[in-house]
Amino acid sequence: MPAMRPDLQIDLIEFKAWYQHRVEIIDILMDAALNDRNPSKDEIAQLRRSKLLLIERSARMIVDIYSRYGFYPDL
Repeated sequence: MPAMRPDLQIDLIEFKAWYQHRVEIIDILMDAALNDRNPSKDEIAQLRRSKLLLIERSARMIVDIYSRYGFYPDL
């Protein structure tokens, strides 16, 4: 397998940091909502939707990063 281009590697590292930060924020909010004595069903549903949207956006970002360098991952 050929070595990864340094610029692609940097983009992927930056993406990973962005993604991990967002997941941590959503997880903290989810924990806070669940630890509340009376969490709203709407609040929990919104956090779950946020996590799903994060996954969708992340997949698009990965495709964008790879396509900039001529790679087209098969999702």
